[in-house]
Amino acid sequence: MIGAPIDAAAAERVSAMIAEQDAAARLAIGPALTTLLPRYRSLWDVTTSSAERRRISAENWEVNGDYRDSMTDSLSPAALVTHIEETILPLLGAYTLTLIDRPRFHGRFVTFAWAFLDRAGSIAPIAGAAGVDFVTVSADAKLAQIVGFFDDEM
Repeated sequence: MIGAPIDAAAAERVSAMIAEQDAAARLAIGPALTTLLPRYRSLWDVTTSSAERRRISAENWEVNGDYRDSMTDSLSPAALVTHIEETILPLLGAYTLTLIDRPRFHGRFVTFAWAFLDRAGSIAPIAGAAGVDFVTVSADAKLAQIVGFFDDEM
């Protein structure tokens, strides 16, 4: 019933259940994140060869994985690699995509803040050079979907 007092014991049981489910999910995907996110980051690195970028994408994305941000409608993993090589690296090749905050996750959902930084730690002076990504990880610990938001849009 809307507006009814909350039963404290029921609220505690629900909180415990959510914490237990979250802990189980962390055990399932937590270790994968230690390799999955650095591999994803390397897709954006100018020092990664095109062949290596394609191999990393194929090994770490679901076949029908999906990437989208305000610059792209919806890209398959292969199309994302092309987008990175043809659009992003020519603009930001002198900068390194860096995770600037610890990833946070709940179940199969992960979020992290990132920025393209130069060697001195300064953010690239163009729109879209920093933001937050929201990631869905598949049951077999691969990237299923990434939705990116640029800081200048938030």
